[in-house]
Amino acid sequence: MEPIMPINPSYTAAANPCVASLIGVQPHCLPLIYVISGWHMFSDESLGWLKTIDGVETRSGPCFDDWPDDSGAARWVRAWEPMPQEGRVILAHCNKLLSWYPAFAGRYTSAWGKSYAPCKERSIATLKPGEDYYRDRMWQVCRPQALAAHDAAMGTGGVGLEATPPFVMRALYGERVRLVAALRSPVDRLETSFWVHAHYPRRYGASAEGLHAYVTEQTAAFSECVGEHGARRCAFLFELLDRRYSDVFFHCDQIIRGLYQPFVEDWHAAFGSKALLVLRVEDLIEPGRGTPQPRRLPRRRRLRRRRRRGAAAASLVRRAARRVAAGRKGRPDAQRHAEGCGGLLPPVQSRPRIAPRLASARGVAALFGCLGESLS
Repeated sequence: MEPIMPINPSYTAAANPCVASLIGVQPHCLPLIYVISGWHMFSDESLGWLKTIDGVETRSGPCFDDWPDDSGAARWVRAWEPMPQEGRVILAHCNKLLSWYPAFAGRYTSAWGKSYAPCKERSIATLKPGEDYYRDRMWQVCRPQALAAHDAAMGTGGVGLEATPPFVMRALYGERVRLVAALRSPVDRLETSFWVHAHYPRRYGASAEGLHAYVTEQTAAFSECVGEHGARRCAFLFELLDRRYSDVFFHCDQIIRGLYQPFVEDWHAAFGSKALLVLRVEDLIEPGRGTPQPRRLPRRRRLRRRRRRGAAAASLVRRAARRVAAGRKGRPDAQRHAEGCGGLLPPVQSRPRIAPRLASARGVAALFGCLGESLS
């Protein structure tokens, strides 16, 4: 799977998993803590306080197992230079690492790619008059061959018997890693993704009916795949399994991103509850539910953080409101919906500003919910 990556090397007793030499880098330390989540999860808002803990050094680097070629592992290792200060642990935040599926599979589909690209090139070069690669060769020859190559390289035996990213990470780290997974309600996450990505309202309609049509189509397609291949295989390889699934609009990607079980099952099997902590985002952003709250920062630092988060969240929600409003021009209530939620959102044409309700992650979640309700 990773020809130049060592298997469970001898780590030092340092706080981070450090080695004297790793793929030509001497000495070197890898991140000890990974925050893994997904898009539209509000994981940064709910777990951002981890980065403020004394002794934690947050680093921005490429996600593990997300390099295109066999030499990519060396680049990933070098991305974590320089050595951290003594006694400080490295924390990495990677949304993409939680799940793997064809659009964002990283190394998981590398064997598929190594088979498919040469086959496509050969097939196009040998097309007969009147033949078309996409009609006559892609699904008849190259895609099945690539899938067979993937299965041979990664395995098909189920949990613990396939080279999924958690088990590749386990081979490198052993027990010297800690993972925090933040999961949001799949229904809320799916609704947010529909409004934030303009291509969904544009295709299905910027309305409650459009959202319903989108969800109906996507869940039906994924359910059909599950009936034939099982949920695990469909979550990992959906559009690579059959032309029918490849033709589904955006390949059920938002459905799969909220289908946590097959992915978390592998993470738990690889690391167990000792190294993996799975949290509900709602428990972290809604106070009073029994989840320990982070230590209180000085007032000035709290205000600076709120401004930064509020500005980012306001921009995200405002863009969604503009997209929805653009699709509703000519309707009597277009301006009311564009302004959003009874004035909670700033008018679409106004100068950018931070709405008061966007001062916290809880406010962001509430505004997204209100945005969906106002369009129903």
